[in-house]
Amino acid sequence: MKTKVIVSSDCGVEAIPEPSILGILPDEIHFSPVEIYKNASEMDFYAFDLRLKYDSNANPEIKGCSEEVLRDILEDFVLDGHDRFYFILSSKKLEYYKPLIEKYVKENHNVQYFYYIVKSEGLPVAYMAKEAQKMFFDNKSIPEIEKALAFYDSKNAIFLYSPLEDKTDRIEKYSSEDEGFEISGNNSIMYFIRKSDSSFLRLKEKNKTINPYIDVLLLEMDGKKVVPFVLYTNERSLYTKAFVKELEKSFPDLKIPCFEMPPQMVLKYGKYSIAMGYIEKYDKEA
Repeated sequence: MKTKVIVSSDCGVEAIPEPSILGILPDEIHFSPVEIYKNASEMDFYAFDLRLKYDSNANPEIKGCSEEVLRDILEDFVLDGHDRFYFILSSKKLEYYKPLIEKYVKENHNVQYFYYIVKSEGLPVAYMAKEAQKMFFDNKSIPEIEKALAFYDSKNAIFLYSPLEDKTDRIEKYSSEDEGFEISGNNSIMYFIRKSDSSFLRLKEKNKTINPYIDVLLLEMDGKKVVPFVLYTNERSLYTKAFVKELEKSFPDLKIPCFEMPPQMVLKYGKYSIAMGYIEKYDKEA
């Protein structure tokens, strides 16, 4: 069967190389019932930031795409010869999309569909989807693919760095839901939170050093075959430039790809946040 792997754009899939091999359900940014943007394809960070500065009372919402857009996307894949869809979605996104997908499939009886509910968020999901699509290209079975997805879903970490100047109330609110511990060093306090699906790091800076952050990352990656990555909201930010410079010093022989966070991650984590993470490579023989 010709299978298309489909993800929601909230994982930042539009920023990675070769996103066209995947199906993408574009999130919409709603500023009002009539002012709607298709995520990163119509509003990148700079446009998003300007829009927020223009209206300090703006309260944008991130929503899944409409039923009409979803149907158009799926119909294009069917016309291209795809007869099976494999959705990799969070439980929240699946709750929104499932009735729309099932309604479409009910009207197109020759189409099969499957769901994989992912626990991770952000770029690891985009990576998982690309790997799954390649495995479908190689005619791997769904149990084989889901074994790899389960490995990736439990073997990735994201570390978030947010300057105090960002006043990221959303981060504080988010982090209060989890247990964590603090590490002191170099006049900085690092708040490191581990969740079942990923890890977040909160560095409360005093002397603008990020060395403790790098140290933890080096320890986490030690001895593992990993795919590292950097996420940022503002490429021009002094924090982003300083962060990348420190990473280049710590990893002189490794070129780490950098990607822009989609606007919904900016809403969640703050306008000047930077994240670094890694995904452990799956060993098919293990």
